[in-house]
Amino acid sequence: MYDIGKYIKVGTNKITLKASPMTIHSELEPIYLLGDFQLESQTKGWKLVPSEKLVLESWKKQGLPFYSDGVEYATSFKLDTKDKRHIVKLTDWLGSVAQVKVNDKEAGLIISAPYELDITDLVHKGENKISVTVYGTLKNLLGPHHMGSVRGSAWPNSFQTAPDHIPAGSDYDFIDYGLFRDFSVIESTGPAQRVYWRDYKTAKPEFKNFQSIYEDSPANIQLACTSQGAEIRYTLDGSEPTKTSVLYTAPITLKKSAIVKVRAFKDDMIESDLVTNGIYVVNSAKNGITYKYYETVDEDMPDFNAIKVKSSGQSYTFDSQKLKQRREKFAFQFDTILQIDTEGDYTFFVNSNDGSMTYLNGKLVVENGGRHGMVERQGTVYLKPGKYPLHLDFFDAGGDNGLEVYYKGPGIEKQQLPPDKLFIE
Repeated sequence: MYDIGKYIKVGTNKITLKASPMTIHSELEPIYLLGDFQLESQTKGWKLVPSEKLVLESWKKQGLPFYSDGVEYATSFKLDTKDKRHIVKLTDWLGSVAQVKVNDKEAGLIISAPYELDITDLVHKGENKISVTVYGTLKNLLGPHHMGSVRGSAWPNSFQTAPDHIPAGSDYDFIDYGLFRDFSVIESTGPAQRVYWRDYKTAKPEFKNFQSIYEDSPANIQLACTSQGAEIRYTLDGSEPTKTSVLYTAPITLKKSAIVKVRAFKDDMIESDLVTNGIYVVNSAKNGITYKYYETVDEDMPDFNAIKVKSSGQSYTFDSQKLKQRREKFAFQFDTILQIDTEGDYTFFVNSNDGSMTYLNGKLVVENGGRHGMVERQGTVYLKPGKYPLHLDFFDAGGDNGLEVYYKGPGIEKQQLPPDKLFIE
């Protein structure tokens, strides 16, 4: 460990490590920077910013995405009598474990539903201090950060997928640890080990008459929630809705594509789960994917030059299920031009049953060939703003089949290729 505080300046700082002579004992693994700061996502990596007081929200959203230890949340309450039982209840949180202390004495751990702990024996008349410390895990600190959503376990191969260039901070995969709603101290006359209180969650909002693609016309988005009296809040800029986001009062009219994120709120209830849908307004004369459809008896990728095209057409998605003309033993060739707006690393994911080969600018970017069930493979390329020809070959040798194509990039969460970014010319 080295103290570099006296050398750090506002602006860009460069850290150089030299090993002379270089030996196997000098092989470099991750370098960790410790200090009192928070992080802000950048197009490339992160920026260190001054630390701020934490609130009831995930640590990731408050500039501590790599944090893996504990955060203590404390309050006090006054007790007039000891003729009742008292229980600490967690209603909305995420962590590996929560440690409860009462008047600076350890009361126990909360590790599973119903997320409560009896503290009757530790409270006394008068003021009582209650603290709950939520602990994360080493996942956020150690990764993997670039293998998709790895949960529950990690293995050597999880760390072998790394971008060629520094990715955006928003492209790192983290778990949202933290306390999202204040814990409660409940009074009860019931017996110990009883589920004393249930906290209800607001129903998820619904997209009424939903469709994702609108041709040559504005999209009118209607929302509803089955929790009576709930408010529906939404965003169109990629951020998650909060209680201060735009209130839904009438159908939303979109003249251009947007990622619509929606959440419902109601007093005395936990906010609803997040609902996200991509809404795409496309130009039917310019946007789309051209395809050629074949029927084959091959059990591997066919020689497309040796078989006849059965049909061809235009689509907005790589939906083989909707385009195929028989249940099995067929093949497709898809062609489109992908528009890239921001420079950076782009990872393409192709999930197929059976095999597929995906080319960008004539170069193989995702190899997922052979006969197999639904298997997702990926490839990363560094792209500058512009338009890139994309070609995909896909075949089914029999039985179940399917094809899904996704990408992610700077400021872009993993998602299906947006129809308004695909062009036929």
